[in-house]
Amino acid sequence: MYMGLRLSDLAIVGRQHVKDGWLSIRPKKTEKKTGVVVELPILAPLAEVIEHSPTGDMTYLVSEWGTPFTLTALGTRCVSGATGRFARMQLSWTAEGRCGDSR
Repeated sequence: MYMGLRLSDLAIVGRQHVKDGWLSIRPKKTEKKTGVVVELPILAPLAEVIEHSPTGDMTYLVSEWGTPFTLTALGTRCVSGATGRFARMQLSWTAEGRCGDSR
């Protein structure tokens, strides 16, 4: 929650990005240009949602079939304000599997 990731990054975030309570990811938009790694703390509410939600092997967000979301499918699922390439907003993923504007 309150991670501020773009949908393209949110779609690939998984266990491999977390170490010692911190999420480290190289944002897809800037991976070739600057190669900057973004580090974010995994706050307690997010850790609780992850712990109690079904997750995949490599991605936290999975479809009802247990497969990772494609960027298009995730964008469709997150229709409440998060659209296309302008989806750089704070999103929360609930245990029910819906995205929403968490402001």
